[in-house]
Amino acid sequence: MSEAQLDLFSGRGVPAPPGPSQISAPPLAPPSALDAAALIAALPGAGLVDTLRLAAEAGHRRLAAAIPVLERLCRRFAGFGVDRAVPEQIAALDALAAIGGRAAADAVARIIIRKIVQGPTLAVAVNAAARLGGRCRPTSRRRCSGIRTRQCGPMPAGARGRNWR
Repeated sequence: MSEAQLDLFSGRGVPAPPGPSQISAPPLAPPSALDAAALIAALPGAGLVDTLRLAAEAGHRRLAAAIPVLERLCRRFAGFGVDRAVPEQIAALDALAAIGGRAAADAVARIIIRKIVQGPTLAVAVNAAARLGGRCRPTSRRRCSGIRTRQCGPMPAGARGRNWR
């Protein structure tokens, strides 16, 4: 065995093979050209730019079938965004607000209650909940009421005084 000590910080060695995020994905067809099923199927594996475009298209079409996928998209980025907004979560929340309905309101409420979004993105979530007429449970009112003073600036006008369930 050699007496020489290995230099762990030299930066030499075998480079790691490219991971999934380093491999460029084939360009996606314009979201407007995709049918509803293809659009929803493309959302989970899309990169940043495509995610933003696909979520916007799902909201524009008001695809209720996309609600669970958009909620999962938000959960995928849970824990990020303490100091800055998470674009994928914002796109998903905007799409949920555009889709509308009870299922979208419930999804946004779950996202807020389970603390999936935080920091600046939490303000977007509360705004989406207010636009959807969502309500938080009484145990979550403290989290929602602290938004205006600590993290996100003023609470949206539609959320003030609401009976959040």
